[in-house]
Amino acid sequence: MHSTAAPPLPPEILLIIAKYLEPLQQVALLQVFPGITDLFNFHQFASLDENGDTILHHLARGNTATKDSTSPSFLITLLQSLLGSSAEGAILHPQNLRGETPLMEAAYAGNVPAMQLLLEKDPDGLKIVNGDGETVLWYAVYGAKAPAIAFLLDLPSVDANHQVKANVWDDCQITPLMHALDRREYDVASLLIKHPKTDLTFPDHYTGETAIHLAINKGRENLVRDMLECGRLDINAGSSARNWTALHKAAACRDVASIKLLLAQDGINVNCQSSSGATPLMRTRSPRVLKLLLAHPGIEVDLVDDFGWSALGYAAERGDRGCAWVLLQHGARPDLVDLDGYTAQGRAEQAKQWDMVKFLESHCKPKLFSPSNSAMEHLDLSFFWAMVDAAPGVILESVEGPY
Repeated sequence: MHSTAAPPLPPEILLIIAKYLEPLQQVALLQVFPGITDLFNFHQFASLDENGDTILHHLARGNTATKDSTSPSFLITLLQSLLGSSAEGAILHPQNLRGETPLMEAAYAGNVPAMQLLLEKDPDGLKIVNGDGETVLWYAVYGAKAPAIAFLLDLPSVDANHQVKANVWDDCQITPLMHALDRREYDVASLLIKHPKTDLTFPDHYTGETAIHLAINKGRENLVRDMLECGRLDINAGSSARNWTALHKAAACRDVASIKLLLAQDGINVNCQSSSGATPLMRTRSPRVLKLLLAHPGIEVDLVDDFGWSALGYAAERGDRGCAWVLLQHGARPDLVDLDGYTAQGRAEQAKQWDMVKFLESHCKPKLFSPSNSAMEHLDLSFFWAMVDAAPGVILESVEGPY
């Protein structure tokens, strides 16, 4: 019996057909007739879909492009064959309507094998930017693809600090690291922090805060540690807006873990002052944080800001008896007068914090937890401090007298 199947078309005819197919249809054709892959040239590469994508764009994305179960290894083999046979005149980094190249698509998809193939054939793809000025690294960061980012950061020509517009309505710039922190892509941020050429001092366009401020604000102790260990950070540098240091930020955020890391650094200035003269002691509302700061040998409990306010004055004005009690136990002077002529008690009266007024009036009486009270000397108060941090007013109301 004779076969009724149509004879296979000559390769020349298949290649002519491929010229008029859209890229995804070309992929399907090559799945059926893989033998013509090595014959593809710039005529076939010139075929575009409605987005301006070529077959190289689709193969670089992997099987997310074909939207089926096509083996990623088959697509890589296909890409390798196409790149290996590309004739003179073939553009290996074509840009679609959005200015994206196959290399950018591969980076966004985390398709490292495709990235390697494209760069081995033509390394100049790293120099291309899209219509918004975004590089290949930016696409890997947008896709949050750690392997692609690690691969790119190992290439000497990749700029880890390439800036793009942060949004469409103004000209503020942002770096990959600041973007990753803002989007909570912490694995990406860690890779960028550990890269020796990443700029850790680039300021946020609105707050003027740097990467370590943002990491503290988001409670990422691991990233704070990464930055401190890299040796490229000035721990006493302040933000461009308020001149807040990392210690100011950690104190304000009640970030105990970060405060411990910062206080362990050589050269840390625990009395660093913001643009208004405020110290970390003045910026925290946590008794536990105060105890950590006050335990540092270089701390100055009665340092005042540009308005003559001390940490005790701020605690009194907001009625924070937990913090006031800790400050007094560490020698804070309640008789200091600010530039407006108020003592801490005067500030409490002005703010109508009557419980605080009573507390300060009686603060000179014998203290329940006085350093001279030998019975309390070896008592573990960690549970007490945790309770005070959680609800200082409630806990301290249960302690009679001046605490």
